[in-house]
Amino acid sequence: MASKLQQKLKKLFDSKPPPDALSAELHVLASEHGFAECASFWMPTLYQTSPALFQTFMESILHTALWPPAIIASLLQRAEADGQEKVFELLYRSQWHTAEEWNEELLGLVRAPLTDEALLQALQRRMVTHHAFSEATAMALYRRAPLFQKLVRDNVPHWWHGDRSGFLALRKAVRQAGDEAWYWELFRAFASREEWAEEINQLLAIQVPPEQIVAELEKRHPSYDRFKQPELVRELIQRYGTSLLPYVQAHLRWLAGGQEERFLQVIHDLGDETLYWQMFFTVGTSDMWNKVLRVLLKELLERDAFFNLIEQRFPRQDRVVQRWQRWQLNRDVALALYQRDPHRAAPLLKPYLHGADPALFRAAEEQQDEEFLDFLTLHFMGHLSSLLYRAYPFSHWSQQADLKARREIEEVGQIVTARLDRLYTESPEGYVRHAGYILGQVGAYGIWNPKGNREHNPIFIYLMTQHPEAWQHSPAAIQELMESPNIYIQRLALDILGQGSAASAQRVAENLTVFRTLLLNKTRRNSKKKALHCLEEAVRQCPDLGEVILPLLEEAMDFRSKRAIPEHIMVSFVRLRRQLRATS
Repeated sequence: MASKLQQKLKKLFDSKPPPDALSAELHVLASEHGFAECASFWMPTLYQTSPALFQTFMESILHTALWPPAIIASLLQRAEADGQEKVFELLYRSQWHTAEEWNEELLGLVRAPLTDEALLQALQRRMVTHHAFSEATAMALYRRAPLFQKLVRDNVPHWWHGDRSGFLALRKAVRQAGDEAWYWELFRAFASREEWAEEINQLLAIQVPPEQIVAELEKRHPSYDRFKQPELVRELIQRYGTSLLPYVQAHLRWLAGGQEERFLQVIHDLGDETLYWQMFFTVGTSDMWNKVLRVLLKELLERDAFFNLIEQRFPRQDRVVQRWQRWQLNRDVALALYQRDPHRAAPLLKPYLHGADPALFRAAEEQQDEEFLDFLTLHFMGHLSSLLYRAYPFSHWSQQADLKARREIEEVGQIVTARLDRLYTESPEGYVRHAGYILGQVGAYGIWNPKGNREHNPIFIYLMTQHPEAWQHSPAAIQELMESPNIYIQRLALDILGQGSAASAQRVAENLTVFRTLLLNKTRRNSKKKALHCLEEAVRQCPDLGEVILPLLEEAMDFRSKRAIPEHIMVSFVRLRRQLRATS
């Protein structure tokens, strides 16, 4: 098979077709079995015919097979000798080199009888791999001539790169040459733990002035925090105190070195409480934080003094990401703080609550703290939503239901829905005011599992299904739902208003701007159909609304997009116009 293909290739080259025809024929032959085995014939022949055509053809097929290394090596020599830089780069990139093989090749070039300029060009042609110089390569070039110093500097690894020598010889040579900037750059990249410790001990021994210590430490600071020396760091802090703050703040996590409590004790001994808590909330943990708060809770302090200290021991609000921040209060700490002073504690607790604690909910009920209870209702609803995947796993998952999670969902759901029942019994208007506020706080992506929530989350089910007539009579509550950034909350409003009543017609009239937005934006088609149904029901209940709703529909009919529903809008428009004519 290969011999027949080689005969075809020989016949093709002997016919000397134009370049375009030759390229087209080669692409056809390249699809035949045995093309790679014939490379020893057609590769040199094609290169001899036209290096430019060889480059173009190889770019298109180089990835399709493993080409004979001997042929590639031979062509590399020819391309380099002929000055065919692009062909050389293409073939060189196609070869697989280990770092050791690549560096050995470079050292072979250094030993070859080449002028410095020719050697530099040969090296630069080979700088197309991801490898870095070994110390042997770097030293050979650095000693050769100043011409190679930039090449060495650019290709020495800038971090520990598998070469365990630490580039000691290169560092020594660079320092002897008086290049201090590069020496310290190499030191930061390659110095060992012991070398760094020796440098720091020398700084401590010569007693560097406080105004210079930060610059000296930065000069020596290891790249990428490869190792930690917390003991030496603590000695530095004890020696230099606040003079060291810029360095401490720049490298705080590295300085703590996995021994956060001991490090923070050193900072605390400096006597600056503000600084200490700033450092604490950078390197500390939630467990450490809860431990500190428990100690403070045991102290018999006057209320104002206690909360002044507590506020100092909470993360600054401008540094807290409300949804994904890492600080979490344990249940016992949150409950104890709330019981100490509900009014002052509640705003502090909100960003840091974790899970759903029935005891905290009951404590808020005892205080009749309805605002905090609204927050807890939303928080608990979100927590129960996070349990659904464990408590009610999808049927296609090979996972058993978590009965503990189910019991928690039931217990928390009973406590919260009992409070919602109480609110409705006391005042339907009061209930929808609170429920509207709760649902209005749900973010655009706050409901991740709508089907699971509708089926198994008792708080979600209650808020989304109970007392629709009360919602219809509350302009403020319906407005909260209609203006929600969450489409599932908006759809709740559409379901309520679509039930048809004089009150719901009035709510539709009050929210026509939102209905117009729903029909014109990228809302899903089913939601737009719900909005249309609400508008039709509103006109049936109150024909006078036709004068404002018909122009809205007429405008929306002209809107064309992937999610537009002009046909449905047209049907509603015609139906309402006939209805109005019949009643006029």
